[in-house]
Amino acid sequence: WANPASVHRDGQRARRHIEEAREAVATLVGRPAVDVTLTSGGTEANNLALAQPFVGDAPMEAGSLLLTRLEHPSVVGVAEGLRARGVDVHFVSVREDGRIDVDELAARMNACSKVALVSLQAVNHETGVIQPVSEVASLVQQRGGLLHVDAVQAVGRLEASSWASADWITVAAHKMR
Repeated sequence: WANPASVHRDGQRARRHIEEAREAVATLVGRPAVDVTLTSGGTEANNLALAQPFVGDAPMEAGSLLLTRLEHPSVVGVAEGLRARGVDVHFVSVREDGRIDVDELAARMNACSKVALVSLQAVNHETGVIQPVSEVASLVQQRGGLLHVDAVQAVGRLEASSWASADWITVAAHKMR
């Protein structure tokens, strides 16, 4: 209940608990603790990651956002909202096996003047399909874009190396085991 920004004993105790949680998450996902932003859950984290490149004075100049329609609704909803604001959003197909069509992703990325962000689930929340994150990351890096990986369903089930090449990762405590 104490304000973790306060200098009194209760505030400092609260601050220690937050920093311990940040360290635990960092260890779990294989990132430095300074890179961990704590939110209320996966939806807020996904919203923050997707909106970040497109906020400010010139969101349309940030570049394109690419994703599939099979992403979590907290990702697709933000993408549709960004599209309504004029951001260049492309929905990439998935193959019969439920994995992103990497060839189509590459073609769409090549057709974009600038790729700002590609968003991809590590593991689909309904089908359990594991996406080729490393392959997608390689394409995104070649184009100078950023890769957001929704790892909510993956943490605790896959090794951190599965999303190691991502720029942003979202996780949620209620899905971890």
